Amino acid sequence: MTSFQIQDLTADVLVPIFSLLHGQDIARCMLVCRRFSALVRSDLYLQYKIELAQNGMVDGDLSILPISERQKRLREYSSRFRDGAFDHEDLSAHPHYSHQVCDGLPGWNMRVVAHHSLSTLYSENGRYDVTLSLFTPGSSQAGVQSSRCLLPIGTAGGEGLVIAQWAIDGAQDLLVMAETADMDVPEELRRRPDEVHLRFYSIEESKTGVGATPHPAAKLPSLQFVAPAPPDIDDDVPQTVKIVELHIAGPYVIWEVAVRINVGTLLVNIVPLDYPYLLVIPKAREAHPESLAIYDFSPAHDSIKPDRRVCTLQLPGETLEPEESIRSHLIYTGDRPQTREGHFLPDLSHSVVVLTFYIARPLDDRDAERETHLLIPRATLLAQIRAARESQRTDDGTAATVPSVPWAEWGPQGCLRLCGQRRAPWTLTRGLVSIPFGSRFPLVVFDDPDSECKIASVYVFDVNPFAARWRRQVRAGREDDSDDAKSESGSAAIVDRGDIKEVLPGIVDADCSRIPWVAYRFRLPYDSEEWPYGPVVDSVVMTMTGFMIQFGWVWDFEKTSQTWTV
Repeated sequence: MTSFQIQDLTADVLVPIFSLLHGQDIARCMLVCRRFSALVRSDLYLQYKIELAQNGMVDGDLSILPISERQKRLREYSSRFRDGAFDHEDLSAHPHYSHQVCDGLPGWNMRVVAHHSLSTLYSENGRYDVTLSLFTPGSSQAGVQSSRCLLPIGTAGGEGLVIAQWAIDGAQDLLVMAETADMDVPEELRRRPDEVHLRFYSIEESKTGVGATPHPAAKLPSLQFVAPAPPDIDDDVPQTVKIVELHIAGPYVIWEVAVRINVGTLLVNIVPLDYPYLLVIPKAREAHPESLAIYDFSPAHDSIKPDRRVCTLQLPGETLEPEESIRSHLIYTGDRPQTREGHFLPDLSHSVVVLTFYIARPLDDRDAERETHLLIPRATLLAQIRAARESQRTDDGTAATVPSVPWAEWGPQGCLRLCGQRRAPWTLTRGLVSIPFGSRFPLVVFDDPDSECKIASVYVFDVNPFAARWRRQVRAGREDDSDDAKSESGSAAIVDRGDIKEVLPGIVDADCSRIPWVAYRFRLPYDSEEWPYGPVVDSVVMTMTGFMIQFGWVWDFEKTSQTWTV
């Protein structure tokens, strides 16, 4: 019998096989033999897939551009991002939106900002005439049109309901609203206090209509249910229901409901990972969580309810100076689909989970004077899940102990820890919110944090290992890169640890930075007339091909929200 190996296959068979692989795997195939390398180099689509992976992108299926044009745009995107050649935009680029907001502001006395979804909820009296502000960050190279719009969605108040939470998935054109009973209406008009409604809307169709439009692909345009009562509770006591969190995770909508919060119980933050896993961390303020927990929410296949916890990952303690304390903590994920448009789109399989701690002294009335950030790649968490599943397998079928993994065994070699600057007590930049996107995380750094805090830069840390290694190769191949990290304008790729220590002393934790990563610096413009006391940064949010900054203490409304994209 004649045996064949993959090297023996003809080119017309190998190319379709390679095209099914991820770009990173195609690049690995080039190392197998010269024939594979020559074959990949001769095929435009395979080269394009490798370049997508190097930039943390995937192909945009809806694009009508030929592959050669997409590759050209991708290369231009990569070059512009590396060199800091950004398109800068503020609200003056959307005059109709600005006029709508300014005209409506006097009647809107409630404003809830969701940084993670780039949306803001406005309402009158906290109930009625609810309007949702949506922002889609554009990209000239990726072919995404920048847009800002207001969606009138506030019919809930007239039905005895109030909007409790909302979630957005631009890739699925999906807006999900969670509503609960309005307990401030007269008792005879009041709905059941444990009643919850979920509504599924189309974002694009709602933009063109006079109100929120049900999503055409939703099996049910709305879903109504009664929150389950907790055990051992007196039935005579009325239920109280709170929607704590709402997430869209691919084909699933996940919500967290709190019913009669009891002493001794904790609310938690939930981060959806790859199905069927959830990352859970206590939501309590003014506390340092000791661990992360990963749960399995897949349906049980037997009559005995399994232990849903897969493993517990211990967290490191924070190093605090005398009189310092942790004011609060937040957790965000880079897995936030923003649009289904684009010639190429972010590869969210490399997304990062970021846990941020806000630290201040007791006498400081600000939210925080410094932050620390723990960047956890999704691959690190999935590796711990696989290891836990392997350790829980027993020959006799009995349930194994849920593993608790010490920090030293998973954290230092699997995460990147950033220690933010301590800002001067008189700076107006308070608890700064930094939101990742995909594998990238933005960090605001001031040139003079101990004094005026006037000149600021955004450092973007990318923990996609393939992107980081490729950037190192690009920099190593440049003839003159000695001043990259020291340039006074534009951006610079910071690769060598020596560069980081010189440019950002004390920012990167040397004991927790073993994973591949690369950083870019983007200098923010400074106008002494516009910012006499330096910029007041409320939040910086990564987008598909850039970042958005929300500024505070700005006299000109159009300058409050500004974006830098390629």
